[in-house]
Amino acid sequence: MGLERFLATIALTMAVVMSAFAWPAPARAQFEVEQPEIEKGAFELEYHGGYFIGRPSLPTDAARQGHEFEAFYGLTDWLQVKGTAELEQERAEDGSFNSLKLSEVEAQSKIGLIPLEGDGFGASFLTAYAESVVSNEDESAITFGPILKAKRGPLSFAANLFPVYRFDIKETEIENEEGEAEVEIELTPDHWNLDYAWQLKHQTAETWAIGVEGFGGFEDISNDVTDNGPDKHRLGPVVYLEFGDHGHGAGKRVGGHDLAEPGLPALEIAFGVLFGLNDYTSDVALKWDAEIAF
Repeated sequence: MGLERFLATIALTMAVVMSAFAWPAPARAQFEVEQPEIEKGAFELEYHGGYFIGRPSLPTDAARQGHEFEAFYGLTDWLQVKGTAELEQERAEDGSFNSLKLSEVEAQSKIGLIPLEGDGFGASFLTAYAESVVSNEDESAITFGPILKAKRGPLSFAANLFPVYRFDIKETEIENEEGEAEVEIELTPDHWNLDYAWQLKHQTAETWAIGVEGFGGFEDISNDVTDNGPDKHRLGPVVYLEFGDHGHGAGKRVGGHDLAEPGLPALEIAFGVLFGLNDYTSDVALKWDAEIAF
């Protein structure tokens, strides 16, 4: 793959992501750029955390902090499954923050479309179902969309573009003609969101890399109105550190890198500072990630 083709692929992928800005979905409190690689038999645990500094200029439901715990397994070379639990410290109506608690659980699958081995272009397709576990909420969400990645030498670019369908399942108790109580289940469409994430990364040395990541979302894109908010957009630098290349995961891949020899599990961690780009977004978001492969 020549340099010109690689740069053209990055430009095309960024154009696909940024074309979303033409649509009239808030991003998650955690910040993860999904990667398209899938490997049969690979078992990994991941943690993604975020902490928000500075309140948005305009009213929003932004959390103070969020934590996401994930476990996934490669069933085949083209199918990966994942389970996720999300904890958040959400903002209350009076502007204060509630206690940190479990807010959502999610089941996810990823189907490989174009394998990425070494330099080149790879793609997969994600589908997920999330269910709120907050006592006063019944909201569910279906997420789907492409995961794209281009790589040449130490440079790589990954992009996610995920439509999100959010809906409520409402149960209403009614009385029939015989005077008996019945439960009526109603599926009430709520709205479509559009979330995006991207990562430009340079593998500066064998054990560390630097990059830039962007996250955001557009809420209620199905409604034909100008101000749908609260749309949120963030951008900032990230540092990646890798340990234990000699892991039990020998032959497996973490962050797109092969693990050469047996030993301890491979560990990758990342730290980033993301800056809010609009009035609906907090001034600064600190993000950190940890990934361990067995």
